[in-house]
Amino acid sequence: MNEEELTRAYHQIITQLEIPRAVNQKSVKEGIWYTISEPRYTVHKEDIIRFLARDFGRDAQQIFNELLERGFLIPLSGSFETDDDELGYRSLHMDVLCRSSEIRTAYDTTSYLISTKLAFNFVKTPTQNDRRIPFNPQASLETDDPLYPAYSDLVKTIYQFFKGRADLALLFMRIAGQFVPYLDAYQALALSELLRSRKSAYVLVAPTGSGKTEIFLTYVLAWLMKQRYIHRRASRVLLIYPRKALTVDQANRIIKLLYISSNHNVTFNFAIRDGDTPRQIDLQREIARQAALVFRGTTCPICTDKLILKLQNGKFTVVCNSCKTSFDFIKATREQAAEADIIAVNPWSLEIRLMDSNQSDVNVRTMSEVELIVIDEAHEYKGLGGGLFNALLDIVRYVRRASQKGEADLRIILSSATIPQPDDFASKLTDVPKDQLQVISYNDVDKIHGENAISGRRLVLLGLFSMNPLFSWNTYCQLWLVLTTFLSYCFALRKEKYRSTPAIQSVLFVNNIRELKRVRSGFLNNLSLGEPKDHLSPELSATDPFCYWHYIPPQLRAEVRRKVERLELCSELENRLVLMLSELDVSERTRNISRLKSDENLVALSTSSLELGVDYGGVTFILNSGLENPISLLQRLGRGGRSIKTMRTVLGIILARATISEAFLLYDKAYSESLLNLEPSASFRLFVTQGNPQIEDRRKLVEAIASLALKGEHTYASRKRLNDINEIKEFLNNILVEIKEING
Repeated sequence: MNEEELTRAYHQIITQLEIPRAVNQKSVKEGIWYTISEPRYTVHKEDIIRFLARDFGRDAQQIFNELLERGFLIPLSGSFETDDDELGYRSLHMDVLCRSSEIRTAYDTTSYLISTKLAFNFVKTPTQNDRRIPFNPQASLETDDPLYPAYSDLVKTIYQFFKGRADLALLFMRIAGQFVPYLDAYQALALSELLRSRKSAYVLVAPTGSGKTEIFLTYVLAWLMKQRYIHRRASRVLLIYPRKALTVDQANRIIKLLYISSNHNVTFNFAIRDGDTPRQIDLQREIARQAALVFRGTTCPICTDKLILKLQNGKFTVVCNSCKTSFDFIKATREQAAEADIIAVNPWSLEIRLMDSNQSDVNVRTMSEVELIVIDEAHEYKGLGGGLFNALLDIVRYVRRASQKGEADLRIILSSATIPQPDDFASKLTDVPKDQLQVISYNDVDKIHGENAISGRRLVLLGLFSMNPLFSWNTYCQLWLVLTTFLSYCFALRKEKYRSTPAIQSVLFVNNIRELKRVRSGFLNNLSLGEPKDHLSPELSATDPFCYWHYIPPQLRAEVRRKVERLELCSELENRLVLMLSELDVSERTRNISRLKSDENLVALSTSSLELGVDYGGVTFILNSGLENPISLLQRLGRGGRSIKTMRTVLGIILARATISEAFLLYDKAYSESLLNLEPSASFRLFVTQGNPQIEDRRKLVEAIASLALKGEHTYASRKRLNDINEIKEFLNNILVEIKEING
């Protein structure tokens, strides 16, 4: 069955058959809030097949059967013992939405929610058919293809970028063609503009899942190749990520690209330099105890097994746990990281590296060699944080000028799905004038190639739920975890019979670490009290939102119910909940990331750690506790429905807590428009704090220490610490002298 057709059919069932019944309307439209008034609705098999036959003809029955086998159509059986279709069907997403809208402690008790609304919208997402512009120089595109102009322009631009060096242009296309064989219209346009333009800064603005990472990584490869083979000099690239989880997620793609490149005898080194990067002496102790360590939760680009760190012939090497391939271009320790051509950092580690003179680590001289900076999820650097980040970029420029004794401009790429007024924001964040800055967005593709150049759609179902002030939002979240972990468990059981059953993953976002731990503790307490026992009573109708037994394969229902009554399922459900927060140690974070990337049915309880850029193909359901800044909310919703595994559909529930501030937001027109349109309203702007005296003082301080480090002075950023008052006085005096010298 054609996957895109199956996805389109699933979207139509939800938006044209189910939502009207759930909200008791004849028809519904995108971008409008509707009240869920009929959470017990059903749709009969005959109605679904008759509906599908209008667009899919004879394939209607096959589509129905395929969705049923995969678990995206849920039969609402009239009997606990069998899986008949007496009551009808629901889509998986709408079924979970309806049950989430009626969560309560016990049957026939007061609802936890006083308002339950739903809306839906479609987001442009490239399909396999959209991605048909070939990168491989041996492939071509028919001249009558509407995307041929984009293909022709890209090839011509690549040759021009490499100064007519056909050998380099072909080599680059071979490498890039193995990394991402086909591009869509946006990717081709964006890469062409990056290669062609002579601007100082670029902003890639496109929805989540649109392939922005592939664009800037292939450009990084082209940049490094040009510096090495045409300009005959070394150049470093800095990749700046705001979250460790995002850094690891992107590291897998970087490793894949560089592995392909090394197979063509084009080798560039890569390092992650943050607080988790080990020293060699510490790593040696760990390996002595464990023989091998998992490397940052990354996977092998050949066999997808985990990558591990080993000590071989006195050298620390990253190798695949299964196929034993060595990845010598990965520089895993602090001492090795200084050799890297591509360095991934976060803003905090960047600041420390700018102040360090340690020659056995990434230091200020390393940073002075950086010419290209990629800032992923750039919208994160706003307000005071944006002002501090702006100061860091200024300090990078300063150390480049100071070390090279002249002007040395940077080329900067910013990437994000959610930047309102991107030219204004990017200019203020980077100090690049607007006339030296270029924004590349989906709107450019629509203007050049038409709206159908990107034909795929991701369906975003939104639930806006308001808490009853009599109850705790924390308790609602605990019970939602019971529902979703049990659902994941049931889908794992289904997979034993139906191999096409997808891995169902959910994410619950709780911003505050203390509250997150309370949610987890309450969830475990609920399991110890017998949850979800009451939801598995045979007396419950499958259409009742309180009922969960309909998720269990019929032949296992009695057995699963007995396990729950004996509290034998507690550890199973507990094991399906993984945590993602800054307090986790490296090994646990690595383990949890590896599990989320696998086809394992899991629920993640996360702070903002999973908000940005991470790509877990099985995320299907998202609950956000609280009304956040709409930019954060849209980023979180963007974590789900990113692949065909989920029918490119995500259910995102936004839980409004019973607080005055969130009550005001519920009725804020601009806020509502941002959610409904899945893009920040024009009234929302990302400010970058400018002229703040405290930020300016910090910039001068860091700049002075960086200047001392450039001169080879010991700055105590690593190795030796300040031990006595005399050292402190001397160091402070040196800083003061340097500040006066720099600022006249």
